[in-house]
Amino acid sequence: MSLSLNIEESLEGLEFFIDDVLLAEAAAAVALIEKEIAIMRAAGMSDEAIQTVLQADFDSKGRIFGQIENATKAQVSGLIAAAAAAASEQVYLDAGITSDLRRWWTVTLGSGITCPDCPSRDGQIRTLLEWQNIGKPRSGWSVCGPHDYCQLIPVEVPHDGLVNVSEILKTVGD
Repeated sequence: MSLSLNIEESLEGLEFFIDDVLLAEAAAAVALIEKEIAIMRAAGMSDEAIQTVLQADFDSKGRIFGQIENATKAQVSGLIAAAAAAASEQVYLDAGITSDLRRWWTVTLGSGITCPDCPSRDGQIRTLLEWQNIGKPRSGWSVCGPHDYCQLIPVEVPHDGLVNVSEILKTVGD
């Protein structure tokens, strides 16, 4: 099976996955709100009082709606990262890179400090399937979770060690 076909399948799967994830997030939000309403009703609150509490929570992004917003942001961020990874693979294909060997590239933000998990993988070379089996960036395998900015790059792309995104951004526009 060619790498090109795998990417097309990944993109198609990602489209369905996005729909499923967003529907699941909406269902979780509804379930949370229904649970909170049931708790307030069981405590003897009137519908008007419940509506006031929910509106105040919504306006202030309080415990209920703040939780919904944070969960949705985390899911959307993960979906964007997945789409970016699929797009990167297409760029590699368009550039004529067809090998499925990828090198772990540890990327840091701000201070240049990495999590305790990622540096041990820096420079390791494995197939895409092997990386998938042991944990790709942003897959949840590390303490970084969805905040992982590490990359899997083709072995044909030069690798010069740890990358600090903040340092790169400082040079933009110079």
